[in-house]
Amino acid sequence: LRRLEEVQAPQQKREASGAVDQARANRDTAAANLDRQKQLLEKGFVSLGIVQAAEAQLAVAKNAFDNAVQRQATLDKDISAQLRDAKFAVDRTRAAVQQANANLAQNDIARVS
Repeated sequence: LRRLEEVQAPQQKREASGAVDQARANRDTAAANLDRQKQLLEKGFVSLGIVQAAEAQLAVAKNAFDNAVQRQATLDKDISAQLRDAKFAVDRTRAAVQQANANLAQNDIARVS
C-alpha cells in the first residue's frame, strides 16, 4: 500500500504528464510542418501529396495528444480505485490475522482447561 501511495502513483502521474507534453510537442511540430508544406505548395515547390501526408501526420498527432490528455484525466480515478482496493486488501488481511490470533487464544485456553 505504501509503495503504491509513495512510488507507483506519483510515477504514473509523472509518466502521464510526460506523455501529454510529448504528444503536445509532436502535435505542434506536425502543425508547423503542415503550415510550411502549404506555403511551399503555393510556391510550387512541393506536390499536393506532400501536403496531404503532412495533414495525415497532424491528424495522428492530434489523436495521440487527445488520448494522452484523456489518459491523464482518468488516471486520478484509476489511482483512487487502486488505493481503495489495496486498503481493502490490507483491512481484510488484518481481520484474518486478528481471527487467527483469536483462534490461537481459544486453543491455548482449551489446552489449559
